[in-house]
Amino acid sequence: MNRKLLIIFLVLSISFFECAPSKYRIGGAIYSPAAISFSESVFSFKKSFSVAVPEGWFSTMDKNLDRDEIWLVKENYSGVIKIGIINFPLQLEKQDFEEKLLIAGELSSGLMKRKFGEKFSSIRNPALFKSGNILYTDYEFRFENDQFARIVIFENRGKLFELFAYSSDYKASTKISTLELYSTQQSLIGTIQ
Repeated sequence: MNRKLLIIFLVLSISFFECAPSKYRIGGAIYSPAAISFSESVFSFKKSFSVAVPEGWFSTMDKNLDRDEIWLVKENYSGVIKIGIINFPLQLEKQDFEEKLLIAGELSSGLMKRKFGEKFSSIRNPALFKSGNILYTDYEFRFENDQFARIVIFENRGKLFELFAYSSDYKASTKISTLELYSTQQSLIGTIQ
């Protein structure tokens, strides 16, 4: 009898801790993946990851820079999405997963504030979200010539990825909307290998 009670207690304890709420607030995704098709997959400069290229976009890279990233550009040059891997100092790797994502978002936001200075205007601060079974942090801001941007940070295969989507200041005939850009960005999360 005691053995059965012990087993029931262990099962209930494990179930409780697996279902225990996070100490962080996690919201549902603000942007849904776009209903788009993909033309091909491209590899990063060092071939450490790949991503699918949406129809109406093309990939490019700066061969003079030795950065392991992928750049996707809308065919009319109105939007850009840069995908890269984030490398953390060792002490940050010891944080729990949710805290690591939030710290990554705060660090990224701080770097963007420093990069753009007075031209940086925060729209939404880093926060945690979940889309399907993918947990990520993202934030939005404006910069330069009233361009808008959103950065998404998530983990895939033990690596943290940053997807930096922004509107271009190129004089495109048709400007990309925030919804189209951010939904396309959201679609890319599931294609990174």
